[in-house]
Amino acid sequence: MIERGYYNATEAATYLSKSRSYIHQLIRTGKLEGYTPLGGQRKVYRRQDLDDLMLKSPFVPAREIRITIANDVDP
Repeated sequence: MIERGYYNATEAATYLSKSRSYIHQLIRTGKLEGYTPLGGQRKVYRRQDLDDLMLKSPFVPAREIRITIANDVDP
């Protein structure tokens, strides 16, 4: 994927490894704002906003959970 400052809905979904319906859900709940470029008809989404969403996400990869549990186990 080309690194740009703005992505359309499909590109934003790919960037987040999510579906387009997830992007639309974020918009409906006010967690993501779309911008209409001059002369454009479709919304685009800022990469910085997408990055901020990933940082705020409560999702913790299973690999990190396994490492934490493994480190907390007494021998």
